[in-house]
Amino acid sequence: QAYVDCDKLCNYIHLPVQSGSSRVLKRMNRRYDRQRYLDLVQRLRRAVPEITISTDIIVGFPGETEEDFEDTLDLVNQVQYDSAFTFLRKGTPAEKFEDQIPEDVKHARFERLVEAVNEASSKKNAAYVGRIEKVLVEGVSKKNEATLTGRTEGFKLVDFAGNRDLIGQMVDVEITEGKTFSLSGKIVEKLGSFKTLLLAISCAICSSIASAFCADKGVVMIGITAILYTGSFAFMYAPFMKLVTGTLKMNQVGVGIGFFNLMTGIGPSLFIAITGKMLTMTSLTKNLGLVETKASLFSNILLIYA
Repeated sequence: QAYVDCDKLCNYIHLPVQSGSSRVLKRMNRRYDRQRYLDLVQRLRRAVPEITISTDIIVGFPGETEEDFEDTLDLVNQVQYDSAFTFLRKGTPAEKFEDQIPEDVKHARFERLVEAVNEASSKKNAAYVGRIEKVLVEGVSKKNEATLTGRTEGFKLVDFAGNRDLIGQMVDVEITEGKTFSLSGKIVEKLGSFKTLLLAISCAICSSIASAFCADKGVVMIGITAILYTGSFAFMYAPFMKLVTGTLKMNQVGVGIGFFNLMTGIGPSLFIAITGKMLTMTSLTKNLGLVETKASLFSNILLIYA
């Protein structure tokens, strides 16, 4: 419940399981069993569906049978961890137990476990491609001095190009690649309010010109222009809103605004053409262009500041 009530907690938890076998957990003196652990994971994901989970897992604990290890693999596949720290434990009191696991068996199990963990991690990271994530810039990447590195709200490691002045700041990053252990992306540049307003005015002017142009042409030309006009608005608003808001969730609004512009501009122009007055309605055409300019500008401003 703390993850729901406290906004200071990021969507991440490190939840060590050590083993997926209740029998092995009991021998480890753990105060939980397999089912209690799985119930906790379910409660966390119900409260915070986007939460990322990492864990610790020990392979080859004394007395671990093949069935015990299969329980661990099954738990890993059920939970689908974002990452896991896997160990061949040494230097612990358990080394004094008599039922030690042969080294070759431990290493074979370790490899199988790592493969299962990496498969889940790769699948989870691949799902981030195309998403915009808020990232705390931690510093310069250890792998490439030309890139920065940071963490998402889910503690995912992200590498991206950027100015070192951004270190310590929160930035929006579009994820372009999901790897096994990290993500790659690029910073999303947002337009300032002044540039955004200028772009909106430019869109309004262009749409009014298109409207006035259509009103003086034949029905066929109006039809062609209407298709181009509507299409341009529908597709233009997707990248436009991505620049302004850093997200593509406003696509449907862009299509709606494109349809609105069609109705306020092409609609009246089409009516003029059909009634056969397209060559003599110059003044009305200008008035329609003015109406379209005002309507388009108003709709753009509403869209920006909504």
